[in-house]
Amino acid sequence: MQALSHYKTMRQNGAVLIISLIMLLIMTVLGLAASGSANMELRMAGNNERINTTLQAAESALEATISNINLLGQALNSAGSIKQSIRLNSDYDADSQPVESNAEISYVGEGSMDGFSLGVNQNNFVAHNFEVIGTGSMQGNVRSVTSQGVFRVAPSGS
Repeated sequence: MQALSHYKTMRQNGAVLIISLIMLLIMTVLGLAASGSANMELRMAGNNERINTTLQAAESALEATISNINLLGQALNSAGSIKQSIRLNSDYDADSQPVESNAEISYVGEGSMDGFSLGVNQNNFVAHNFEVIGTGSMQGNVRSVTSQGVFRVAPSGS
């Protein structure tokens, strides 16, 4: 009996090692797959951050252009569009790529003043319509463009 028991023990000596190595291999493959997925999600989050940053830069350039009354006057008297490069003060990480923002304003023409009422004759006023296009961009082909129409009411003949 002792010989048979000794034979079974000798036969099973390497089985635990092989099963342990197979389990280790499976766990390594699962860990590598999870790591690849996490890296992809990290890149997607970084791209989303850059897109949002360029969109905010485009919006800021657009708003700065609309609020600049001198640019509106230049666009009104110009045959073409007026381009403006805006330098934004941002607290964006200094190690990151710089963000460029530009805006272009064009005079579209005169239009109606629907909803405008000062209790005076509307024929004494005119609405000057403008189109403003804001662009924000970063290195790596990240670019956002936004446009907005705006009108300013002015006395007729000005």
